[in-house]
Amino acid sequence: MLDPVPRVVILPGIGIVTAMRDKANARIGNLCYRHVVRVMRAAESLGGFRFLDEADALWFEHWPLELAKLRAPEKELSRQVAVVTGAGSGIGRAIAERFVAEGAHLVLNDVAGDALAETAARARAIAKDGERAVTVIADSADAAGVAAVVREAVLAFGGVDILVCNAGFLHAGPVEAMDEATWERHFDVNVKGTFLAAREVIPIMKIARRGVILLNASKGAFAPTVDNAAYASSKAAVAALARNLATELGPFGIRANYFNADFVETPLMRRLIAERAALRGVSEAKQLEEYRQRNLLQVGPIPPSAVAEAALFLASPRAAFTTGAVLTIDGGIKEAMPR
Repeated sequence: MLDPVPRVVILPGIGIVTAMRDKANARIGNLCYRHVVRVMRAAESLGGFRFLDEADALWFEHWPLELAKLRAPEKELSRQVAVVTGAGSGIGRAIAERFVAEGAHLVLNDVAGDALAETAARARAIAKDGERAVTVIADSADAAGVAAVVREAVLAFGGVDILVCNAGFLHAGPVEAMDEATWERHFDVNVKGTFLAAREVIPIMKIARRGVILLNASKGAFAPTVDNAAYASSKAAVAALARNLATELGPFGIRANYFNADFVETPLMRRLIAERAALRGVSEAKQLEEYRQRNLLQVGPIPPSAVAEAALFLASPRAAFTTGAVLTIDGGIKEAMPR
């Protein structure tokens, strides 16, 4: 017996709803059924319409060419809708590209409109599908903006299966030189922004009784560093939030995990390297080498694609039995090893 779940639902007064593995096929299915309706009307005007009898319908449904379409292999995130914040560059862009390559539909968010548009264009090119990614320009710390992101996911694709909270803010400096506004901005973007996004998607995921929430923590969440108290403190809060979300949402089939990436080749990391090199009066090349020497594998900068691969694992069915966990992508920093 083939899957008995309906793919076409007629809602009187509303319209025809079609559900397929991706939006492009759902749209095609919708257009096809509208054509079927026209054929039915034409047949009725010519004397009457009737469906195939059960034997003929069964033969058609099990026609080898028809079955081949149904049994085509699906990618790891096929049929999934992923919201990615901070998607304009770096880790967020890499995650968007990796997820769409595995069949996901994307709702991308950032404050930088031009960079966000570029990420969306790259994702659509990878998918060879102009409808596979939509964008919403919004500050992740603004409640109305975050609500607009999730609303767009529901209207464009029908829901949210995966949330990746990646938007971040970092400004290095000693505690005594940190002004209150800068301190608060770290917590607004890194912590409150994560809370706002999770708050919006949880009701949707509870209806489906499944979902994945991924948070971007940091080495700073585990290991104290000099001139980085605001960022590290906010990321420690993100790590704690991930564990609490896992505890609270597990009974609803919703998984919450986080990843700890360090020394990743991103615009934010390059700015941090430049700032720290200037504070210490050393070259950026020397600062980079010191970063490289502090991890056990003596590697870096780490490509964003490596972080995206970790995020894919945590978002995929391969991690179906994992929640409340952290996955590190840092070359091996002993002080930051969870314990």
